[in-house]
Amino acid sequence: MAFDVAKYRRYMMDDSSTNVLLGKEEFSDLLIEDGVEYILDDYNSSPPTSITIARDSAPISLLYPGVTMFLLDAAAQKYRRNRLPYNAGNVSVDDMNKEISYQQASAYYNDKYTKMKHKIKLQQNISGTWTII
Repeated sequence: MAFDVAKYRRYMMDDSSTNVLLGKEEFSDLLIEDGVEYILDDYNSSPPTSITIARDSAPISLLYPGVTMFLLDAAAQKYRRNRLPYNAGNVSVDDMNKEISYQQASAYYNDKYTKMKHKIKLQQNISGTWTII
């Protein structure tokens, strides 16, 4: 099944109705597509490099956690760069203090992606061995 940005947004619940505080999508279509490209490149450059996957044949079980990891990592960088806590009178504001939460979520999805990548590579490697014999 080919990767579909709209279906991925539903999986991530990334739309204006579920992002109540943002009132819009958190991630652009372009950034999501960059995530797909990054994950495919990572998969295809990981050993054994003779086992590759094309976008049209990449399983959603690999792409969804990988793209999510990519996006959450990008968001963590954004929050780290833009964090500027300030005090005015008796009011403290630190609305960009989200980096750690995004890093933790990214690490969770990185683990899911890495396990799936190894599982698929192993399965493809075993399947390839049996076709040679």
